[in-house]
Amino acid sequence: MKEIKREQPNPQVQICSVTPQKGLHLKSIMLGNEIVLALIDTGITVSLIREDVSTKIVDHSRLSKINTMLYGLGQTEVITKGSFEYDFVLDKDQYSLTLHVVPTKQLNFAAIIGTDILGQASLNFTKRVLCSISMRKRHV
Repeated sequence: MKEIKREQPNPQVQICSVTPQKGLHLKSIMLGNEIVLALIDTGITVSLIREDVSTKIVDHSRLSKINTMLYGLGQTEVITKGSFEYDFVLDKDQYSLTLHVVPTKQLNFAAIIGTDILGQASLNFTKRVLCSISMRKRHV
């Protein structure tokens, strides 16, 4: 039996981009006065925003000083530039999330909404409607 030698992933590669736009769960969200097209990603636990988009929304002096290491495909690493809490509107409902700022060249989408929204909303995926998001009812 012949042994197959696998190539090791290149640690310098920080973007994996084979992303056909068709079939993605994209939603328009209102961040301040900006309308941003965000990817709904159930495979990520945090929400991300591209650095160039974040500068239109929040003064970078207000970013947390904590830089988070994110790991992706092939154990690639991306270090965030900080994060900020922000209220935004999605499907006429208001939500609040911590958005982690990612260097512009390392994120193909303006923003990515991760599963951290599930504490406030329900996600439903169907064939006709790509993704519907509804506010969770709060019990008083």
